[in-house]
Amino acid sequence: MRILVTGATGYVGSRLVSALLDAGYDIVATTRNPDRLAEFGWHDQVTGVALDAHDEASAKKAFADAGPIDVVYYLVHGIGQPDFRDADNRAAAIVANAAKDAAASLVNVGVDTHDATLRLLIRDDGIGGADSRKGSGLIGLQDRVEALGGHMEITSPPGSGTSVHISIPLAGK
Repeated sequence: MRILVTGATGYVGSRLVSALLDAGYDIVATTRNPDRLAEFGWHDQVTGVALDAHDEASAKKAFADAGPIDVVYYLVHGIGQPDFRDADNRAAAIVANAAKDAAASLVNVGVDTHDATLRLLIRDDGIGGADSRKGSGLIGLQDRVEALGGHMEITSPPGSGTSVHISIPLAGK
């Protein structure tokens, strides 16, 4: 199994890479600066790929460079950013609901900040058809996002999975 680990040079990511290598997995380790991988004893056992999670072009190139991937561990975070706990809680709720309601086998969560705005993107490969107007858990989520001055957009064509885009202005900015 080929596993891509984002944030591989961070505290958690570097330890996860070690554990996955010990378990015999093929690892693609991503970081903004692949030269930093040389600081780790496992650097010669992984495929290093440049990835800046805040740059869409960089992310696309990273996955193209990495080749086929079976599992992605997304360990990039905004700890220390205003409202990061709320963002993490919202993302966790969305992931749990998506897995429960959408019959998804895969859910991707992306979190970043740009221009004093926290952005979340949650996508699944489920059955689609989610509609917050029909009394789903998305109503409560949308209410919380709007209470923070944010915006939420849901795209969920039947048979094609669901994408939820959330933008929230960061406090104090």
